[in-house]
Amino acid sequence: MTAGRTAAAAEEKLRQAQKMEAIGRLSGGIAHDFNNLLTVVIGAAETLAEALADRPELAQVAQVALEAAERGAELVSQLMAVSRTQPLTPQTVDCNRMLEGLLPMLQRTLSRDITVRLEPWPDPICCRADLTQLTSAMLNLCINARDAMPEGGRLILRAARQEGPDGPMAALSVEDTGEGMTPEVRARATEPFFTTKPEGAGSGLGLSMVYGFAAQSGGRLDIESAPGRGSRVTIRLPQALDAAPDPGATRLSPATPRPGLRVLLVEDDALVRGQVEQRLAELGCATRACADGYEALDALAMGGPFDVLMTDINMPGGLNGRQLAEHARLLIPNLRILFTSGHTEDPVLRTLGYDPRAAFLGKPYRRAELGRKLADLAAV
Repeated sequence: MTAGRTAAAAEEKLRQAQKMEAIGRLSGGIAHDFNNLLTVVIGAAETLAEALADRPELAQVAQVALEAAERGAELVSQLMAVSRTQPLTPQTVDCNRMLEGLLPMLQRTLSRDITVRLEPWPDPICCRADLTQLTSAMLNLCINARDAMPEGGRLILRAARQEGPDGPMAALSVEDTGEGMTPEVRARATEPFFTTKPEGAGSGLGLSMVYGFAAQSGGRLDIESAPGRGSRVTIRLPQALDAAPDPGATRLSPATPRPGLRVLLVEDDALVRGQVEQRLAELGCATRACADGYEALDALAMGGPFDVLMTDINMPGGLNGRQLAEHARLLIPNLRILFTSGHTEDPVLRTLGYDPRAAFLGKPYRRAELGRKLADLAAV
């Protein structure tokens, strides 16, 4: 009997792994092209919305298009998170302060019938994670908790230090007093596209995304729940020991680059290149746009001068963004590099954390995000 259950569990684990692999291949195949298209759509809609500010009825149409495109980008991002292929930029994050930063967002998201309590760890506790994705994961858990309490209840945000098999862990949990889950639902809760919500009320990717993020970050996701007794969902991540939080690692503040920042833009897609060149101009940058790496090398060899090389990673023609950056640094050793891509499976993304003069900006993105990245690079 035990052997039969073990075999069934192994078969289910294999089936789940095959499903995740299939989703990974599908999402990886469409992400680059789809995100390139969304980069153009979001940029054009953002520009239209601003240009039509004195005609609110038309500006609203542009705003709807912008929001729809961003929802498409979010869906691609969720698929990448589920398949554990999203780009991550780990940094040292103060867990207590990160949870505190969620409170203003939760005030806008939760109903008045839900009370929120924060239980920070008494001592500073840090983890190594991508702040943006960690914040998104915690918000997903809070939204799930909200949906489990339609009549109101209590939501607890908690940070704790726990011992794991490989060392100390930072545990971030969301606890609710909602309906709870049956053992059957709990066992399937992290499956992609599994949902107990009415049709059209959810994609079934929320917990799958959080599960994928935790695993990709070297941690895990644990769910404790019982019918009528609420749920507690915990993200456990390796604790960052003897490390101070990175500057700005507990908040995302808007910023713009200094006027006249000299940017060498390299993008093989003509539509994307034109749209990004316009955004850079709106940010006050002096931009030279190139269609491939060889054209960019010619511009660099002629002396530029340039402060930032902004290049797509995946480019045809025998010289990709990573190779271009290596050549560019030989010519201008202190050159800042901003890699962009709609694809997320490139080895360069795993080495960015070691180079403070290089950063990654995933497509699609809004002008404010581009401005913040450029400002951060210029400040190094």
